[in-house]
Amino acid sequence: MSEEILKALTQLFAIITKQDGGVTENERQFVINFFQQELDQDTVKEYVTLYDDFSGYNKQGTGEEEKNKLTSVKDSVKTLGICKKINKTLTQNVVRSVLSPNGNVRIQVETAIAQEHGLRELSEYNAILSAIGLGATQRNEIAMQTGLAPTFAFRTRLEKLVELGLIEATRNFGASASEPYRYRVSDPALRFYYSIVSRYRSELELDDPMEIWRKHIVEELNAYMGLIFERVAQQAYVRMRPRLDLPIVREWGRWEGLDRDRRQTEIDIVARRTDGAMLTGAVKWSAKPVGTSLHEKHLDMLTRLSQSGYAWAREALAPGAMFLYVAANGFAPGYLAHAKAAGVHVIAWSLEDLYPSERDQ
Repeated sequence: MSEEILKALTQLFAIITKQDGGVTENERQFVINFFQQELDQDTVKEYVTLYDDFSGYNKQGTGEEEKNKLTSVKDSVKTLGICKKINKTLTQNVVRSVLSPNGNVRIQVETAIAQEHGLRELSEYNAILSAIGLGATQRNEIAMQTGLAPTFAFRTRLEKLVELGLIEATRNFGASASEPYRYRVSDPALRFYYSIVSRYRSELELDDPMEIWRKHIVEELNAYMGLIFERVAQQAYVRMRPRLDLPIVREWGRWEGLDRDRRQTEIDIVARRTDGAMLTGAVKWSAKPVGTSLHEKHLDMLTRLSQSGYAWAREALAPGAMFLYVAANGFAPGYLAHAKAAGVHVIAWSLEDLYPSERDQ
């Protein structure tokens, strides 16, 4: 593996692991194990030191944790830049380490559950992660796909995975406490493995991983990035809010389900501002600039949900409400003018808008 790729991967590992309060010992050991499998002993020390510098591991406990938390959007943009750099010089060894049955990274991910102390019935935990990664979101749906009975033991396993930070449990915005949770794989490495790699397990056993990557997996990355980009958009709003004098948000969420006519509806951003008004919108990891139909479709979904009895949707259409649209490749000419012509407050950000000062770095 080239020195350029190793340094880029080291920085990428550092950015990912320092999120959510700093680097844990398990995360750091995962990185060290990777280096030990790829490098000689002396070089391992060099790259561990580089990783510690990038991640701020040696500064933990010195009062800079809050500063690290506030850099998450900046880090997200850096991550994209690093990934582009890696992509330009990507070797077959890197792809194979992630996709091949004998690849170092893949083996680490596949044994992640086994590394958690105190867990039994590992096959059931893996089956639950697999079902969620493949699209099952509600408890009964997950149980059906795994073939496990929805018993107390099954619920306990779900709760344990949430406690470990491997999956997250959320409800629709405005939902009552009786509404069932929706589950998603929260750990990025596990999400990629269980939502993409596991579906091509048979092909990866028999064929060249590079061919599977080029012909199938690359095409799925845009869809895979959707929920990740929603989180980046939320972080961007929080970070950019003071500079742009935007309203403070009290509660962030999203909404997906059926309206009263049983039409599928999904709203990426549903937020309650501190002043009581609503902020809603859409996030698109799109290959091309987004057209004006995005705003029209969003208004249509809000109207249908309002007519279905959702008070927050009615408020989202009221005067004073705001709309936030984030599209990776920007918007078609006239998008803002078209949306603002209706007399509403619209914010439209491309990927480059999320952190302008990173453009020239």
